[in-house]
Amino acid sequence: MNSPAAAPEPDVLPSVQPVGGVPMSYPPPEEEFALQHEQNTEIGKDRSIKPSTPSNNFGKSATDVGKPVEKHATKNRHQQLLDKINRLEVALLLAQNQNATNERLVTQHAQRALCAEKDVLQMKRETLTRTSELKGQGVHRQRLEKETKRLQAALKKDKSTRETEMRQCQIALDQTERRARHLEKENAQLRAALQKQGELLQVLDRQVEHAQAMQLLSIMEEDFDSLVADLRRSGRE
Repeated sequence: MNSPAAAPEPDVLPSVQPVGGVPMSYPPPEEEFALQHEQNTEIGKDRSIKPSTPSNNFGKSATDVGKPVEKHATKNRHQQLLDKINRLEVALLLAQNQNATNERLVTQHAQRALCAEKDVLQMKRETLTRTSELKGQGVHRQRLEKETKRLQAALKKDKSTRETEMRQCQIALDQTERRARHLEKENAQLRAALQKQGELLQVLDRQVEHAQAMQLLSIMEEDFDSLVADLRRSGRE
């Protein structure tokens, strides 16, 4: 069974041949970028910080604190890493399925080889039987040699074909194993990066909360100073 598989490129996720035999591949970079942009936009809308707009007792409204751009960028990167990990896990699962399929193919070819050996023995027995019969019937020796050569040529061709199929299956199995190891390594690296991004996101959350509190405190101080000035002006009048 011919199933050659090319070695995956370093920066491109390889296509995986599932059990059904239908090739599966990842979307083109343009579609993937558009999908990620749309997801990130929705995530930014859902997770964006919406600071309250408190009003004081003197008719003044506090200005909006503002949306921290750096925090949104970190969250978008966080979601992109999650999406990429999910894709890698799917590719790893498909590669493992292909690995199991290749192992079954190797087993099937081994069984076929045993059956072929049995057929060869049967052919030899038939050849001996026919040789005895032909000799007993007085058939010329040259005809027997010709029949024997034909059987030997057929046996040699069948053996060569089986060896070629076995080598191709072994190559495909090795490539699948290398692809699985590569995906596992990249998955571990992305998980480590995701953990670091999560820690950075927590730090940014604390910084944003602190900045909001300081800005509200500054607004309250300005309102208080304005009230004191109004009271002093009223007292002088």
